[in-house]
Amino acid sequence: MTLKVAEPARDTMVEIAAMMRSDPAFLLRLRNFVEDAQRPTLASAFDRLAERLETIERHMVTLTKDVRAVKTKVADGKLPVWTTGQGANPRLTVEGEAEAARLIDQGLTDTDVALRIGVSVTTIRKRRRDLDRTEFEASLKSGLRQ
Repeated sequence: MTLKVAEPARDTMVEIAAMMRSDPAFLLRLRNFVEDAQRPTLASAFDRLAERLETIERHMVTLTKDVRAVKTKVADGKLPVWTTGQGANPRLTVEGEAEAARLIDQGLTDTDVALRIGVSVTTIRKRRRDLDRTEFEASLKSGLRQ
């Protein structure tokens, strides 16, 4: 068999080939070594787990702030009604429109806003476009006044 390897590795590969010819158990040890080297380490698994935990903690902080904001706005302890109607297509109430705008201003994605309020992503996309258009028109009007 002919192998092409980088020149610095040539001597090492020749030694490995000689060891495999002289010691059949060496091949098994070499295979185990290669498999171990290719497996993710426990440290890398912990790193990935720590990253996921940090993401969850950030989401929890945001959700906690949202819950506190709602609780401070509601005197009688009842949650505001953000949607009206039942079934697959609930509609936003005035309070829901305001909450959607607040969450969009915070930089949440359309999916996150939709999940928090309980409407479709399409509804939030439309609201975002409406908000963008309103802001654009306002900036044009203020530019014309100057």
